[in-house]
Amino acid sequence: MQMIMEILNPPASLPEHSRSQVFTSAGGVAGRNDDCHWCIPDPTKQLSGQHARISFHDGDFYLTDTSSNGTWEVDTGKRLTKDRPLRLRNRAVYRLSQFEIGVRLVQPSDLLTLGAGRPLPADSVIREDYLDADPITLLDRVAHQASDDDLSDVLNTSPKVDQHDDHTQLEATHVRVPTLAPAPTAMASPAPLSSTPFWNEFGSALGMDLLHLSDHERETLAVNAAHLLRSCTTELQRCLRTCAELKHDTRIESDADVRLDSAAELVHAPLSASLAQVGRSCRTLQRHQVATHAASRTALRNAVEQLSPANVTLHFEPTASRRWFIAQGRWKTYCRLHQDQREALLQHPLGEGYPHAYNEQQRLLDTFEHLPTGEI
Repeated sequence: MQMIMEILNPPASLPEHSRSQVFTSAGGVAGRNDDCHWCIPDPTKQLSGQHARISFHDGDFYLTDTSSNGTWEVDTGKRLTKDRPLRLRNRAVYRLSQFEIGVRLVQPSDLLTLGAGRPLPADSVIREDYLDADPITLLDRVAHQASDDDLSDVLNTSPKVDQHDDHTQLEATHVRVPTLAPAPTAMASPAPLSSTPFWNEFGSALGMDLLHLSDHERETLAVNAAHLLRSCTTELQRCLRTCAELKHDTRIESDADVRLDSAAELVHAPLSASLAQVGRSCRTLQRHQVATHAASRTALRNAVEQLSPANVTLHFEPTASRRWFIAQGRWKTYCRLHQDQREALLQHPLGEGYPHAYNEQQRLLDTFEHLPTGEI
């Protein structure tokens, strides 16, 4: 048994030899690397170097996803589990990165029919009986065919009709006067398909009415929406990485299941799964902001409580250093200072220096943002 995998609607820039591949029971690897059995060039590099592995067991072909971007089953929209073989079905369609690949299973009896009228693949095998082992046998066969043709000519006694016998003079022949043939009627061009339902759904998804816009304005709006989606996805991924780094610096366990795919993967994935990923990422950033604010207030309040008179007394009780606080009214002064600090925290939970430090950090980040790329 053999299996043919070919790219459906391949881009014009894709070489002809990379658009399809024949796999035998030996299996192979499909990916972007040159050492793969099926090398598929991908300028966007969304296709992994070794994206999928083809294997053959017990009369069936299997596909194992080994990529980082995933492989999808187009009919069900389900993402294949990584490193788990999936039995391939005839006429099924799978998506590797941006390429939709159809699968055809070919039985040995179908190989001759499949190869009619098209060049053989590079790895096809020529039959051993293509040429006779003995050239004398081939000459005898040709001579035998020639003798059969001569004998059939002798046995065929039907008289041949001489086309010159029914010749008549031109004056006795009735010839019709030629006339102009009617001009062929021009076939009416089919009416263009209406795209109004698409623009209705697209406008409903954006929350705006697009029917009053021209076709050019609608197309421009669709392109701008795609650019905006890609930019928002990239910035959201960057925010999630910054949030994870801050949690690592403060020894807070990061959410391992919070991740966001690229814009291309979100568009090709089922809508419910993509919406769930975006919503989960936004809620993660919101929780991080609220939790950081509450943790800062608690940390400052605990720092002040650590220096309370009661804690200081317990700390210096076993030593003779406590006499330094009691002498000359220093202890009363310290107690009054601590009370003032506690009352100040009621008015400014994060301290009076928090707004100043926050604004300074904002100005520093704005300066980095306006610097040209590579100067940071």
